[in-house]
Amino acid sequence: MIFKYTQTFKDIDSTSLDIAGGKGANLGEMTKAGFPVPPGFIINTVAYTDFINSYPEMELIYTKLKTIKSENLDEVRKTGKLIRETIEKIDIPEKLSKEVSERLKEFGEDNFFAVRSSATAEDLPGASFAGQQDTFLNIKGLENILINIRKCWVSLFTDRAILYRMEKGFSHREVKLSAVIQKMARPDVSGILFTVDPVSGNRNSMTIDAGFGLGEALVSGLINPDNYILDKKSFAILSANIQEKKIAIYPNGKGGIVTKKLEREQSMLRTLNDSQIKELCKIALKIENHYGTPQDIEWALEDGIFYLLQTRPVTTLFPLPESPRGREDHRIYVSLGHIQVMTAPVSPMGRSVLSLFLPFGRPKKPGVYNPYIAEAGERIYIEVTPFMTRKFIREKYSTGLQGVDYLMGKGVQESLSYPGVIKGIKEFEKKIQISSVFYYARKVIPFLLKSNLAKNPVKNRKAAAARLEKNFSILKNNYEEIVKTSDRLIYLRTQLEGFIDFVAFLLGTMAPALISWKKIGTNVRSWVEDDTLEEELSAIERGLIGNITTEMDLETGDLADLLKHSTKLVSLLKISSLNNSTLDKGRSLESTEEFFAAWDKFIARFGIRGLSEIDIKNARWKENPESLLKMMISQSENEKSGSHRKHFNNLTAQAEAAVEKLVNQVRSSAPGFIGYFRARKINKLLSLYRGYMPLREHGKYYLMRLMSLIRHEITNSTILLADKSVLLNKDLIWFLEINELIELVGKVEKEENLSSGEIELLQKKIEERKERFERFKNIEPPRVILGNGTIPRPSYSTDGMPDGALPGMAVSSGIVEGFAKVITDPGKESIKSGEILVAPFTDPAWTPLFINASAVVIEVGGPMTHGSVIAREYGIPAVVSIENATKLI
Repeated sequence: MIFKYTQTFKDIDSTSLDIAGGKGANLGEMTKAGFPVPPGFIINTVAYTDFINSYPEMELIYTKLKTIKSENLDEVRKTGKLIRETIEKIDIPEKLSKEVSERLKEFGEDNFFAVRSSATAEDLPGASFAGQQDTFLNIKGLENILINIRKCWVSLFTDRAILYRMEKGFSHREVKLSAVIQKMARPDVSGILFTVDPVSGNRNSMTIDAGFGLGEALVSGLINPDNYILDKKSFAILSANIQEKKIAIYPNGKGGIVTKKLEREQSMLRTLNDSQIKELCKIALKIENHYGTPQDIEWALEDGIFYLLQTRPVTTLFPLPESPRGREDHRIYVSLGHIQVMTAPVSPMGRSVLSLFLPFGRPKKPGVYNPYIAEAGERIYIEVTPFMTRKFIREKYSTGLQGVDYLMGKGVQESLSYPGVIKGIKEFEKKIQISSVFYYARKVIPFLLKSNLAKNPVKNRKAAAARLEKNFSILKNNYEEIVKTSDRLIYLRTQLEGFIDFVAFLLGTMAPALISWKKIGTNVRSWVEDDTLEEELSAIERGLIGNITTEMDLETGDLADLLKHSTKLVSLLKISSLNNSTLDKGRSLESTEEFFAAWDKFIARFGIRGLSEIDIKNARWKENPESLLKMMISQSENEKSGSHRKHFNNLTAQAEAAVEKLVNQVRSSAPGFIGYFRARKINKLLSLYRGYMPLREHGKYYLMRLMSLIRHEITNSTILLADKSVLLNKDLIWFLEINELIELVGKVEKEENLSSGEIELLQKKIEERKERFERFKNIEPPRVILGNGTIPRPSYSTDGMPDGALPGMAVSSGIVEGFAKVITDPGKESIKSGEILVAPFTDPAWTPLFINASAVVIEVGGPMTHGSVIAREYGIPAVVSIENATKLI
């Protein structure tokens, strides 16, 4: 007989995904590789397709499914029910019935079988589809098996399966279903084995969950299974947690399954002995090696023999860090995205640019990437292991990190307590050389001393800002004199590599503000007793004049005020795309001259900013002003003219009054010269803080100006490369690295032809990078990760907190009640006056939203991160480092 609709496991393998689905393909692959798999066959996707296509109305149903949004649950339920009822009415093809009958004869008609769904979109690297389709156990006889094959097909359109495909972006029409018909195992014990620790992410551990009878009780969550954790290298059992397994599910002798309640004595028995555990783990490790990736394996133990019922890749693991320096288990990596309060993925171009910018540990050779910068999950991680090689630095560093992100600092502390970490650092890492900091210290310290001794910190600050502007103008003029694109890119790369030198004097000038702030709090609290003291200390952080980000926000408010008087322009913006073309149309409208004069001035100064700007891939406001215009429109509609300036001026006045009050209180804290000298000291410290703290944002502002020049040259390069057919799409250039681009552009400018093979390899590399970027785009990055994949998960103490409270770090004091507005993209949403802004992260391009916000809640950050400082300057309460705030609120 010619089999059209069925294949045995021996006839399929991992390349058979299109006809066998994920589960079926893996069972075939394991069978061919010689692993112990109960025999069986599949009903292939050709049978499913022919079955579905036999009903003409299915095309209309697919079309309808495509138009439904996942938020419309009622419509999902209604359409899913219609499809399921439709499938139940379609006749099973006679050809399929005959083939199944023949296969049952081959495998034994008197046997019982498991009928399992196997979709073409399951057990994939980015989506497991685990539990989305149905399984039917202990089925006997042709008629019953055909009934359950139909049920498998129906399960492709359960509400949960439809919603899962929507969430993962899979086409309902393209996903097809195979049914696996597998000889039924009748196990004494069964369970799941992960060849990694799926909770911590540790790739050096294996975990087993086990229960009595069929695995259905375990996977359905009906029992607390025994849990065993093993070391993957030695198979040593690290822990064995024996649970009370109150029930077990067994095959029924007449078909189907039966649930049995276990006596306590039996329920507390250990499911696997040590030798069985090691035997199972050895089989599992062979499977992992065969597939080359961590596996989630379903197994069964029958009469002392292990059988494998399913394997699939573990899709929930965060990828391991990869860097030029390699990876070792004990090495510790922290997320740059959390430090910069921008946890979105960063393009390969963006990562390469930042790797050249970050100087510590990078060789002083042009174009060499920093070996301590790693990529994991398309995010940037900084290896901090060198700081852990000396005990006194180790303790200071992890504590200091808590000021950047509390949970990150605690995560590093927790990492150091893990077995083998300190030992690995001591044995394999070179101690950090204290002399390495002298290079930067000698550039910073002279300016620190000069700033500390300056009689007029405000004047000194303005001089430093002017010097920065002058130096950048020289840099830009030199750049503009260069003719070739490749030479321009090389020049800009050199400036990027030396940027810390460029701003070293700025760091020295600002340093007294950071030093003085801690001294102010310590001294004042020890000298003055006053119930309002903390309010005064908070007030002096507000209304700082000269912060370039604050100036940007205030000018945004000024533009919003001008927009109020340009009603025709507002009307145009509301019905049009918020882009430069629309703005060009608006210039011809009456009463817009004043707005556009201010707009052009603003863009000339701040157009280099943008959302998630640390990734050079992302557009700047001068290219795409959508988010900026959206914020301005919202402000123009919800704020009184001039209210932002009035609010800021009030904060400045309150700060000046607080300074005066604190000085007077300190003067009165002790009699005579003691009080006088105390007051003089505090006055000096307050002068240093308020004089130099506004420089905090200048370094990043000029970095963004430099990156804007680099971005301009990168986009210009697309024209050169497109002419040579090297790039198929201009947006693909961001999936090159900066050094690759310089080399390519250099070849094109020298008229060196790239062979078709070279171009093909390059385009393949770009597509692979793009696919990986998209795959990990929505994954949640951890703050800290070890080289073996372990992710520390520290938490706050919730002692004394009410039920349902979300713990975080208070970084700006105050109590506010209002409506929470969750915003994940300010380019699509804005905020009304008085609402509480809840965001996954913020960067300078977000801060115009702070003008309307009554308070701020952010998932990441610490006391000294951007959003926290701006919140304090604006005088609005803020809590940061609240995990999953945007999902829970």
